[in-house]
Amino acid sequence: MIEYDTTKEIKFEVVTDLDAARAVWDALAAHSEIDDEWDFRHLFYRHLGFPLHFIVAYDGERPVGLLPLQLNTGEGPIPQSYELKHNFLEFFGGDDTDSNRVLTAPGYEHLVPQLFEQIDRPAVLAPLAEPYADAHQYTNKYIADLRGLGSFPDFLNRYLDGKSRGKMLQQVNRLERNNEVAVSDGTAADLPQLFEYNLARFGEASSFNYPYRRQVFADLMERYDHDVFTIKINGETKAVGFALIYNNAYLAMNIGYDYDVRDLGKYIIGVEINRAIERGCDVFDSGKGGGGWKEQFRLEQLPQYMLTLRG
Repeated sequence: MIEYDTTKEIKFEVVTDLDAARAVWDALAAHSEIDDEWDFRHLFYRHLGFPLHFIVAYDGERPVGLLPLQLNTGEGPIPQSYELKHNFLEFFGGDDTDSNRVLTAPGYEHLVPQLFEQIDRPAVLAPLAEPYADAHQYTNKYIADLRGLGSFPDFLNRYLDGKSRGKMLQQVNRLERNNEVAVSDGTAADLPQLFEYNLARFGEASSFNYPYRRQVFADLMERYDHDVFTIKINGETKAVGFALIYNNAYLAMNIGYDYDVRDLGKYIIGVEINRAIERGCDVFDSGKGGGGWKEQFRLEQLPQYMLTLRG
């Protein structure tokens, strides 16, 4: 473990150079979740190239605290929950990240308030894992513990009561009973279908209206262990799922499906949970935002916070 000389005066600087920012990040990030990885965030960042604004605390020449931000100029998708729409600071990697934290070396946690004090312009800091300063909860991240489970029915037995479990199984079984359903491993060639189903469902609100967002998913497939699958109903591809696998967590990044097919939405989630269990994952991570189905599956809710500063 690196020992820091706490007798030296702490100084704060804004780092804007990409290589210098990465060096500070790698020195302080926990590297326990995919959101801790520079490469993951950089894949979302690099197509927009927002100016970096890494607020760094130094003890002598050593970085001991970091608030990793970028200046969002409004060129990419902006979540509806954001009050500010352009020219504001946000976390490096933007809204595609979860559970953001201020990074500090052990023993320097007391610097967190001072790092926030260095922000001198409008900012939307979300999603935060902790209620820093005057942050308020605005959504949840949803996960489930898969340890000890052998199948999707086991999942239902653990998390749903008898009535809810019976209704869920009825819906899933009805799809298979009335159709020929086939689940298969997918490839990058299936991603356009995922994008098209999302565009059909969400229209102008879909982030896939931005061409770079499609490239990000192809890049993620090349960089990380992944699970892409298709669901064919009566011989026609009706759903595509996309997940990453990192540190024993199954990260359900996106699904696209024919919204007109009854019960297909719940069926996809069952497939994802089954595939996560088959791959030995301990955690099913469906990310932030509810959408209704996450509550129906009784996923654990981890609060996510937002801090808006107007400079």
